[in-house]
Amino acid sequence: MLPALAGDCIEIKFDGPTPGMIIIDGGMGKECRFILKKDVCEWKDKNGPVDLAILTHMDNDHIKGFLSLIGDEDFNGDFLSEMWFNYGDKIEKTTCKEKNRLFISDNSCLTSRKQGKELYEYLKLKKIPLVAPIVSGMKKTTAQWCIDVLSPSKECLDDYVSSKEYQVIESEPSDSQTSAKKSDYDCSIEELLNRSFDESSVTRANASSIVVIISENNHNILLLGDTKSSEVERELRARGYSENNPLHVDFVKVSHHGSAHSTSESLIKILDCSNYLISSNWKGLPTKECLSRIVENVGKAVTFYCNYEPDTKIFTDEEYQKYGMQFKNIGSMEIEVNGESL
Repeated sequence: MLPALAGDCIEIKFDGPTPGMIIIDGGMGKECRFILKKDVCEWKDKNGPVDLAILTHMDNDHIKGFLSLIGDEDFNGDFLSEMWFNYGDKIEKTTCKEKNRLFISDNSCLTSRKQGKELYEYLKLKKIPLVAPIVSGMKKTTAQWCIDVLSPSKECLDDYVSSKEYQVIESEPSDSQTSAKKSDYDCSIEELLNRSFDESSVTRANASSIVVIISENNHNILLLGDTKSSEVERELRARGYSENNPLHVDFVKVSHHGSAHSTSESLIKILDCSNYLISSNWKGLPTKECLSRIVENVGKAVTFYCNYEPDTKIFTDEEYQKYGMQFKNIGSMEIEVNGESL
């Protein structure tokens, strides 16, 4: 997980006779853009083009780094074999209204059709293959790894692109911080668990995030973008997963940087996983409510991997003793999964 400020930028690399690299989201911030460009250049020089880049959705904290990378004059189209981006042709067929601005008033950064249109134009200009739409049930398989799409459903994607959220923002989004409205770090786990989970504030843009399971041999990572828990849970239950038959994954990238409305108790209970990735610079997110829901319902001690120095005082000594959770600050270091050990 790259230091992407309040955003997501994740690189997954595969060793072996045919090395592979996948990038999920582009993050934001100068440090993230610098590292991403350096890593892509080094990979291309050693192994050839990056196999795949996935933009989960168009929020600024996910798209901005891709815009910088693909728009860089140092790159032609041969650095990337394929891009997954759900909005290209739909953007091209719409028109911009100069005075029509829409600011999304939830915890995410601004959603921008303007940025999406710019990305789409770069993809065409540099002749980078675009695959869309990406919807649940799709798979991409190579000799070494597999990507299985859990979300969005076609209905969820269509709901977003036909909604008022799908608008132009003429002002240039900044590297602003994604933040919670009010910190809940002073609340106890017990108090937070008494709160009802409510995902009604999740925007259509976030709900339309591309969610994937990436697998290599017997290892799996679930990447939730900023999606709704109910979208993923519906698909997993349709595939036969349940509390008695949970999906095993080695890592879960927590949705929407650990916001209170992003990870439900019922989703956690149909996952067999004790390692959770938190992509956030701790400027209001993650919430303690989200982390409490995870440690309560996983059923074993949880390790949170963070790309910035975590606020470990979020939990009290008594809570650490009761639940046994721990935090690991991995920064931009790689996590190696070798055999059955982490």
